[in-house]
Amino acid sequence: MALPEQLLHAAPLLFATSSLTFTVCEDIFIRPLVELPLPGLTTAAATSSFSSGAKEGEEERKKKLRVHNNRVLPGHGRWLRGGLGIVFSMYPLSIATAVANVNIATATALPPMAVKLYTVGAVFSALHMVFGPRAMSLLASIREDKNNVRSAAETKAKRGLSSGWLWWFTETPHYYEDNTAAMEAWLWLNAVRGAVTDFTQWACYLVAFVLVSRAV
Repeated sequence: MALPEQLLHAAPLLFATSSLTFTVCEDIFIRPLVELPLPGLTTAAATSSFSSGAKEGEEERKKKLRVHNNRVLPGHGRWLRGGLGIVFSMYPLSIATAVANVNIATATALPPMAVKLYTVGAVFSALHMVFGPRAMSLLASIREDKNNVRSAAETKAKRGLSSGWLWWFTETPHYYEDNTAAMEAWLWLNAVRGAVTDFTQWACYLVAFVLVSRAV
């Protein structure tokens, strides 16, 4: 098998690995912003400084941290532009190279199962974009600092007769009590999207590449 063909067979897996890694890194680096640890009492000064806070209890300290977190998140949202660059490069490249493998299947005698897996992988790569409108809406509400108790109440008032998870995915706009709550919702969406689409496409491309390699 020529080197260009080998690279083409591996390309969907490589691009899917990049996008899956990015999804995992999003969770790793953003989740601490909504699950801030309690301040450590490591020095005498720190102990004195937080002595009153210790009496207030864990919940009170978390509330104080949440206030600061709500101020930080709108500025932190600037990462989105760079993130979209990865999304709109890796996923289209995964789809394009997977489709290319399907198109040359007859000429290169690819195993039928590998062809099916490249096809299924391309479908799941495209499904990542289905979650885009809701994800972008959540991030926009954080970046524009629109999440507060009033906006959340207004959103619920517009909910009407619709309820359950279907409304969560279809209603726009959808505001939360604060930016931290909105980011928690986005992290949940990102985790579901990663498990359903990103991991599945990666697994399909991996098995397809293994089958092609064994057939050589």
